[in-house]
Amino acid sequence: MPFSLDRFVALRPYLFHLTYNENLPGILEHRRLISARQLTDPLDFHVLAKKRAQQARVRTNRGRVTLRDQAPLAFGNVDLSPNFFREDLLNLLNGNVYFWPGANNITPVTMGRSHFRKYRNTASSVMIFRTEDLLRMNGPARFCRYNSGAPRCSGGRKSPRGPETFQTAEFYTGTAATVKEVTWVDSVQLPAVEDIRPVSEFLDLS
Repeated sequence: MPFSLDRFVALRPYLFHLTYNENLPGILEHRRLISARQLTDPLDFHVLAKKRAQQARVRTNRGRVTLRDQAPLAFGNVDLSPNFFREDLLNLLNGNVYFWPGANNITPVTMGRSHFRKYRNTASSVMIFRTEDLLRMNGPARFCRYNSGAPRCSGGRKSPRGPETFQTAEFYTGTAATVKEVTWVDSVQLPAVEDIRPVSEFLDLS
């Protein structure tokens, strides 16, 4: 069965985005989430040229913003597409805004919950939106079968990464249930926020 946006919205009516608390005022004021690549001042572009082993504060036209680390990005677990290199993968990852889908407004998919647990000791919050609102207000979303920034080996096979990692609905070959991430390139206009919750509230979800 071809991938259907209507089916995806019915199955995953909520999208979750994790951010540091210090970033929240600027996000809520401007009603927009912006990718690391678009957000970072050219003077700080060196931060994007390699994997971030830890969080990084960068200059932007909004003032200082904290980017999350890329510690889970294990290049040894990645099977890169032909003519696609580590630098290309970093550029791809830095150029998207990320959301975890959920079946309700308290439970993102398993990979999302694992992601939240990783940052349980940070001053972070989870912004929750209605999927249909984000889709209506923005250009084509892209869908991914993986936690794109945390590749793992499965059955001895590395996790594929390349230009096809994020696919629009018309090209996505899986079902709505296989989507692990929803992304937009460069920036996302935000609808009304359904809720904002401390990341600690998600730690006990099974």
